[in-house]
Amino acid sequence: MLCLIAAQSVLSAQTASAVTNAATLFPLREVRLLDGPVQVQQEMNRRYLLKLEPDRLLSWFRREAGLEPKAPPYRGWESESPQLPGHILGFYLSGAAMMVQATGDEELHYRLDYIVDQLAEVQAANGSGYMLAVPGGKKIFADIAAGQIQIGGLPWTGYQINGNFEPTYTLNKLMLGLYQVYLATGNEKAKQVLIRLADWFGHNVLDALNDAQVQTLLDCEHGSINESFAEVFQLTGDRKYLVWARRLCHERMLQPLAANDGKFLDHYHANTQIPKFTGFEAVYALNGERELDAAAVNFWNDVVSNRSWVIGGNGANEHFFPTNDFDQALHAAAGPESCNSVNMLRLTEALYQLHPSVALMDYYERTLFNHILAVHDPERGMFAYYTGMQPGSYRVYSDEFDSMWCCVGTGLEVPGKYGQMIFTHTPDNSALDVNLFIAAELNWPEKQVKVTQETQFPAQEGVKLKFICEKPNTKFALRIRHPWWVPDGKLQLKVNGRVVRDDSRNGEYAEINKNWRTGDTVEVQLPMHLSCQALPGDEHYVALLYGPIVLSGELGRSGGLSKEDFWQIHDTLGRKNLPESRMPMFLVEEPADILSHVQAVPGEPLTFEADGLTISNRVRLIPFFQNHFQRYAIYWRCLTPEEFQSERSRQALTAQHKREIEAQTVDQVRIGDEASETAHHLKSSRSFDGPGSSDDDAPTHWRDARDGGWFSYDLKIVSDFPVILRSTYWGQDGGERTFDILVDGQKVTTLSLKDTGHREFYDIDVPLAAELLAGKNSVTVTFQARPNNTAGGLFDLRIVKKSP
Repeated sequence: MLCLIAAQSVLSAQTASAVTNAATLFPLREVRLLDGPVQVQQEMNRRYLLKLEPDRLLSWFRREAGLEPKAPPYRGWESESPQLPGHILGFYLSGAAMMVQATGDEELHYRLDYIVDQLAEVQAANGSGYMLAVPGGKKIFADIAAGQIQIGGLPWTGYQINGNFEPTYTLNKLMLGLYQVYLATGNEKAKQVLIRLADWFGHNVLDALNDAQVQTLLDCEHGSINESFAEVFQLTGDRKYLVWARRLCHERMLQPLAANDGKFLDHYHANTQIPKFTGFEAVYALNGERELDAAAVNFWNDVVSNRSWVIGGNGANEHFFPTNDFDQALHAAAGPESCNSVNMLRLTEALYQLHPSVALMDYYERTLFNHILAVHDPERGMFAYYTGMQPGSYRVYSDEFDSMWCCVGTGLEVPGKYGQMIFTHTPDNSALDVNLFIAAELNWPEKQVKVTQETQFPAQEGVKLKFICEKPNTKFALRIRHPWWVPDGKLQLKVNGRVVRDDSRNGEYAEINKNWRTGDTVEVQLPMHLSCQALPGDEHYVALLYGPIVLSGELGRSGGLSKEDFWQIHDTLGRKNLPESRMPMFLVEEPADILSHVQAVPGEPLTFEADGLTISNRVRLIPFFQNHFQRYAIYWRCLTPEEFQSERSRQALTAQHKREIEAQTVDQVRIGDEASETAHHLKSSRSFDGPGSSDDDAPTHWRDARDGGWFSYDLKIVSDFPVILRSTYWGQDGGERTFDILVDGQKVTTLSLKDTGHREFYDIDVPLAAELLAGKNSVTVTFQARPNNTAGGLFDLRIVKKSP
């Protein structure tokens, strides 16, 4: 799908010296978006940034410094479990600062100055550079500096330090934000606040720890904290910051990926790892250490080529899964996380400056249009956390003020820089590259040239570039990306109406080298066509694309969905999943045959209809980034008529078995159903629930308890009849899952669940002794996790009569 970049392509600098960039990004202030879907979303985000109140974002900072808060904090992750106060302010600083550059918004500029003043006051009240909003943060970091470092969630998901949720992650977000504020506004106080914060952490924490202790600290999610210290080095030239930046490179990830061991990533929490590699590249650019660059390049190649969905996102249930498990991951309700894609684009930007290539921009375009644009709702501009891949999924979006998830943070951050990669240039200004086909205006001061890119892409199959040159005969090369979706020889360039190039190949830049004058125009023809892409490892599932745009089916609001179901405060997943068997499937002899069943709708750009499906005779297809507030299909299941008949027979047997079980059932808890769990007197500690696999008429929600936690239900029994306690689990749940099941406080069994290797549910039956039930109408069933283990996930629980 993509031509891969090579780790050795630009490694010319010696160790401990800066590496020369091969491409230069334009400052955001020099690019203005013009009318189109990208600009519309940027403007919606600008308005949302203005809705957020700085004093509410600053509330915890003032409280922890002993100052009176000026307003209460926002709800959600800012003040409720999992509590991560202060992280949204960091994202806000970055997003608003980039938005100031991108749009010139003066009110946002004023707010940034105000926030910086408040943070300086917080530092003064703390008597040091410390200024975090983490509750009890001073003691947390004092314990860390004393060498008391216990990381929770290892090995795959380091998310706590001494029981506290990711304090170094919040530190990184603030440092990144302050750096962006300084770049955008030149606010000298922002620079000084940032330097004081870096000095506090460097001298008081890092210098107190040996290298092994620092590596233990880095086992907890910390964003790209190495990148932040590299940025402070760039601001100051003081090498202590570069030394600290290198110490903050996580060797657990660095060494395997430098050796190109991509399999090492299996099961690791995805978004914890991605920013580390952006940090590796930032440090490499300053010290020339080739191992850092090799790790970043190898990581990008592995994720993009082996671990990404058709929309560009990656992972499921927030983790990297083995690359041969796409068919299992497709059925995870928690599909690719939005944060992952935002951070993969950040890594792509970093790599492009040292290794510019069409492959990098092909991926950037795919992810921007098909995942990033798709997770912002078009009415309130809110943000989706997960994007389900199973047919029939639907996205839920955050509340404006009461969610504050991490994906709200990256949602705030990314629209301000939508113009970042449209144009780039060579460091010597000898060439201008057009990387993305987005309507925009570029001001190139070094060449005294303005370039306007006019297009309605992707609704329009081409762009037109117009030039204004303050000096006549301004010489430079114009290079146009020939994307993967345009066949060789089909990208055509016209200068002032005359064809000058039609021989380029995808994976290259088509180049025009001339003296440019005011009034020159370049027209680029970008013919688009339908194509299909199979799910890796399972050709029974196929996605449809038109050019680079992923098409999705409009599947409506079946299953009781209302408009309110799409906006949530706490839930990051939809709760009303439907079995895949109720979704349309293609009946074809070969998966590629589905292309013959898709026709364009006349007069409606990017709109198609598909026939030859089960259930629905015809289904309307539109770009996924335009498909909101309903169920959708991205991957389509493709069966031959014979396979479909076999599937129907299997479903009939399953339904018969279900009827038999229902006839034997004395009582049942429908896991995840609030009414059922409440009726069965759910009690719990450290218990979690959520949507799971949604197979044919199978359980769709789970509940578990973690690290010594528990949950319990009261179930009815028949005291004078032998009964069985039947619990249901998913065959491919992994990790440490040893737990006890107790009935009225008496242990009846201990289970240790293992990954069976099969994508199916299974039951475990425990006969209940007559003396345990004598004289009772109900019992309390408790699932008790062992320390460092998980109880469950439990998908179904019932009391059934024992067969004679």
